Amino acid sequence: MALLTTQAITDTGITIAYAALEETSNTFTNTGNEFLAVKVTGETEVITVTVTTQVTSIDTDSYGTLTKSNATDSVGTGQTIFIGPFPVGAFATAEGVTTFTVSAIDGVTAAIFSLIK
Repeated sequence: MALLTTQAITDTGITIAYAALEETSNTFTNTGNEFLAVKVTGETEVITVTVTTQVTSIDTDSYGTLTKSNATDSVGTGQTIFIGPFPVGAFATAEGVTTFTVSAIDGVTAAIFSLIK
């Protein structure tokens, strides 16, 4: 499991540092302000990115049981996608960590960004 380092987006800009990914799962510290960028440069045609939710349902008096699914998206060769932010109550573990997987890792890199408020 790879823990990606969060990069801050500031008013002076950011130089993106993408990291190689693990095949099984990847993680980042989630404060609710993070975005995930996934870039595909290899021969893989299309990959699926899945960000795992920690809370899959919640019961409310007004709406009954609500279901929360994993966040998923697809990205093809030569493309970059941005996903997020991820609400802490739905996507973070008790330790404040969020997990994501990709369907292939050859030529696939990712970066985590956070907005400074």
